[in-house]
Amino acid sequence: SSPSKSIQFLRDNSIFSNDGPIFIQQLINYLKETPSLDKKIIGEYLSNRKNVHILDEFVKSFDFTNIRIDEALRLF
Repeated sequence: SSPSKSIQFLRDNSIFSNDGPIFIQQLINYLKETPSLDKKIIGEYLSNRKNVHILDEFVKSFDFTNIRIDEALRLF
């Protein structure tokens, strides 16, 4: 229910790296690859102003080349 506390737990237990760029990539993969996460909570976390750098990298992680707009929106 609290993304920040959950992410800190994953870092404290060495599931996520404490290195900035590696951590961000691990977090993005986790958000994209874990189907049991609540998409509403993910959206709230990414839309928080203090997480704008994570949102930027999250958006960059998608490849929308040669995909129709409706397919791209579903993928995103």
